[in-house]
Amino acid sequence: MDLHVEKKCLEEIRKNNLGKFVSLYDVYFEKLYKYVARRISKSSEIDRVVREVFVEGLSKTKEIPEGLAFVVWLYSMARSKVVDYFEGNKSMRDLGVVAGEGLDEEAENLIKKSKTILNKLSFEEREILRLKFFEEVSDGDISFVLNQGQAAIGPRIYRVLKRTHFLLFGESDERQGIYFGELSGFLSRLKELEEIEVPEVFKLSLRTDLLKKIERKDFAIDVKETEEPWERKAPQKKQVGSDDPAKIFVEAVKEMSEEERKSWSTPQPQVQSQSQSQAKEEKLYVFVSKWRYALILTPLILFVLFFSFLLVRIYDVVNNKNVCDFETIYLGELSENEIVFLQEDLNPRICEQFDVSYIIATKLAGEKLLVRVDLYKYVVKYIFVQESDKWIIETYERHSYSNQKPGKIRRNP
Repeated sequence: MDLHVEKKCLEEIRKNNLGKFVSLYDVYFEKLYKYVARRISKSSEIDRVVREVFVEGLSKTKEIPEGLAFVVWLYSMARSKVVDYFEGNKSMRDLGVVAGEGLDEEAENLIKKSKTILNKLSFEEREILRLKFFEEVSDGDISFVLNQGQAAIGPRIYRVLKRTHFLLFGESDERQGIYFGELSGFLSRLKELEEIEVPEVFKLSLRTDLLKKIERKDFAIDVKETEEPWERKAPQKKQVGSDDPAKIFVEAVKEMSEEERKSWSTPQPQVQSQSQSQAKEEKLYVFVSKWRYALILTPLILFVLFFSFLLVRIYDVVNNKNVCDFETIYLGELSENEIVFLQEDLNPRICEQFDVSYIIATKLAGEKLLVRVDLYKYVVKYIFVQESDKWIIETYERHSYSNQKPGKIRRNP
């Protein structure tokens, strides 16, 4: 169905025009039926689940999410019922592949290989593969069907595809296009071999029931058990040997390969919801994926800063440099040339000779500089004048905190 037409139908359904629900039923019945039939083998259970989904869906039309495809909504309801079915039947296992009859040797080998691989995957992993390649659902819609966050479903799908590809083909090129193309081709051939009979009688019967419910405005979920009108036909193999069941069993075991005997004798894993450990693994993966650059760059930046600091300290030790830490106070507006002289020439020289507390620099008339140097025990005052781009001491005074001992230095001729 065209997306625009489906959108109009859903708008009418939300306005309580439930006749449009039957229109969507006609379009998507087969898709939903095949969804269930790919997972459950017993025909009566398939009919029951399909009936429950549509009857329940009719009673919950107000709950259809905006912007979501109608069939995806049906899949999400059907999935919960399929999970309930397997939880109530621990000995059952979801189907591997629903294959037709009269397959050639190549197709038989393909089916056999696929079943071996699918048996090694978890229930959730098989569900992701079917949704993506058989129901052809987008990654965002898969997150809705599986009731998982969109941030987590991307990495989850990626790992499932990589693991399945590895089980089928072993190690391969790391490029995504390569492994995705090979896996898609394999599953597409598998889907072509699929043969699911959709019973028209059941479809018409359920449609009639839905129309009666709409006419009576009876939307109660009173799903009735359906009789088993048909059974899916399994591929028939030519019977050879004795009719004695015991002898047939012995002969069948002899023909089984070692791998088949092990898989047959080993109890199949029970269907269960995602375990707590898997949930923790998914959260950890999402966290690492989101903050991977910070996790990588933070230790690198810290290492660079530490290494730089270490190099500076080594340089200072090698060059016997006395690192001074004192405050320089500027009073008045000093020119850039004067500040450069104080910072790059005077301060380092004073630092090498004295234990300095602080320095105060003041601009005097006549382009002179008054520099007061506090040396904790006494104070030294300098007056500098500039001659031929050089600053020279014009006057020098030393003052003790207890008594004053001034002194003067004559200017150089």
